[in-house]
Amino acid sequence: MKNEKLLIIDDSPSYAYALRNYLQSEYEIVVATNLQQAKKVTTKDIDIFLVDIRLDEKDIDNEDGLVFLEWVKSKYPEKTSYLNDSIQRV
Repeated sequence: MKNEKLLIIDDSPSYAYALRNYLQSEYEIVVATNLQQAKKVTTKDIDIFLVDIRLDEKDIDNEDGLVFLEWVKSKYPEKTSYLNDSIQRV
């Protein structure tokens, strides 16, 4: 039985949905692909946040993931958050 709800936030839909497919047997999964969408789908029912540090290629300072973490911690300080870095290197 899926007891916890996990929000995956990543600007790469293929990566986010691959993670969802891998983890969906253990968690109820919600996916967001940008900062605005993540804030929109965030509710008190989400237990865990898996956040990409860079949520937009235009975000040269890599701040969007950190902005989201600060925002979610101010709203739900008891929730668990993990920061993810899925930067691809060639």
